[in-house]
Amino acid sequence: MRVIEAFDRPVQALAVSADGRLLAAAADDGGLAVWDWADGRLLWWVRRPSPLVQIDFAPDGSWLAACGGGVLNLFRAQDGEAIRSVGRSVGGVAYAPDGKHLVASEGRSGGDRHGRLHRWTVPDLRAVTGFDYWPPFTRLAFSPDGQYLAGINPRRFELRIAVTGGLNGWAEAFGRTASSFLSFTRDSQTFVAGWDEEFSVLDTVNGVVRRRVRSPGLPLRDAAFTGGGRHLGTADATGVLRLWDAEGWAVERAYDWRCGPLTRVAFTADGLAGVCGTEAGRLVLFDLDD
Repeated sequence: MRVIEAFDRPVQALAVSADGRLLAAAADDGGLAVWDWADGRLLWWVRRPSPLVQIDFAPDGSWLAACGGGVLNLFRAQDGEAIRSVGRSVGGVAYAPDGKHLVASEGRSGGDRHGRLHRWTVPDLRAVTGFDYWPPFTRLAFSPDGQYLAGINPRRFELRIAVTGGLNGWAEAFGRTASSFLSFTRDSQTFVAGWDEEFSVLDTVNGVVRRRVRSPGLPLRDAAFTGGGRHLGTADATGVLRLWDAEGWAVERAYDWRCGPLTRVAFTADGLAGVCGTEAGRLVLFDLDD
């Protein structure tokens, strides 16, 4: 286990490059930085005017997209050179697994149910047709096979067919929520999304909810499948990372590094390691046998 003293504010977003070489994190005050995973060396750091909602590496690790405060920013991943900014009311952002498209969620007047999904081709960033009937989601995720695209905000999540935008599954939260999270398994067969103390497990092919899992008295702040897909890791305010068995949906392992409340979790694609962000601004890097 290694600890990087990243920020003096809570970690609000995490991303690991597909090859596992780069780690990016954002704080809730707009701080954004990228490190070399192997030696923990800081490669670059910037501060944006507003907190960043979500960050994502391009599949080849060359670019980092970051959104928040109504602006989508693109940086060169190795040195942080700002490439382009798009001034729209964006929420979540994600690269397609094949690296050909970048998508972001835009909110419009009218509340949580009105928005648009924007698409750009990569690397020329030419705008292409998106979805007008897409709610303003704060987090987005493609399935690893690129067939599905999902989004979530504090009130609703949707699972859609990535090419056509066809709705494949959805759910709404009951009451106010403090956190929302979503993740696909590596084989793209299973999708998880939820809020606070509960998450839904969906079959991505038919959108059927296989199971609803509750964690009473233990509100979850983030969740992500391990690289191998056998476990779902969840982060919460107790400071303990819990690994849920992806078949029986019981907690199989727990890790407590005594680094304070956890805010975010992410795993490397090879299933060998993971990282958690904390309220104190630390990044906890750890090995994993998945």
